[in-house]
Amino acid sequence: MRESILSCSQLCSGWGETQVLSDISFKLDAGHVLAILGRNGVGKSTLLSSVVGRTTHKAGTISLAGRMIEKLPVYERAKLGIGFVPQEREIFPSLSVRENLLVAGKKPAREGARLWTLDRVVDLMPRLGERINNGGSQLSGGEQQMLSIGRALMGNPSVLLLDEPMEGLAPVIIEGLIQALHRLRSEGDLAILLVEQHVSLALEFTNRVIVLDRGAIVYDNASAEEKPDQARLEALVGVSEH
Repeated sequence: MRESILSCSQLCSGWGETQVLSDISFKLDAGHVLAILGRNGVGKSTLLSSVVGRTTHKAGTISLAGRMIEKLPVYERAKLGIGFVPQEREIFPSLSVRENLLVAGKKPAREGARLWTLDRVVDLMPRLGERINNGGSQLSGGEQQMLSIGRALMGNPSVLLLDEPMEGLAPVIIEGLIQALHRLRSEGDLAILLVEQHVSLALEFTNRVIVLDRGAIVYDNASAEEKPDQARLEALVGVSEH
């Protein structure tokens, strides 16, 4: 049986003295996508930040390719294969697109992985190629989001964490990002942990879904083979898309 690339077991974490997440457990295999759904403020972004190492660890474990990482600093987790695309994008506004990408480049932590290069990122998101010499501050919000994803990929991660990558973007940009994410899912063994508010967008990529409420898992369909009930998910998330 293949070992999960990322797993959390009874994870409790938060910010400083405040605990946000309670007893979070899940597993994510290489090449799979897991969507984290829920209303605003239920702990979705905190979960990604906990995997990255930005929060205060309270209890439980986080395992990456069989190695416990919950006590490691952010930079060590990145070196071991965690790639993160935050809501705030966090690109370098004074650097060009090319420089933003090249500064993040490193070899993959796992042997035999296909290398992410500048050319491969531009092939995935051609709009970045068109803007390759522009500064980060000269990009639209959608272009900055593409750059943030490209920068994470240049780190050659084994797990990519995406925090609401479609939020606030124009439909044409969303369409391009959806195409890029479909390619990411189909081209290799990259595992993706996707935070999303919109059920229909999440189900574009995966049947494997977790719903959070008040920092705890209230829904988890254990098998990606069976498509979850979209109406039930929308009721849990509290967002009607009809």
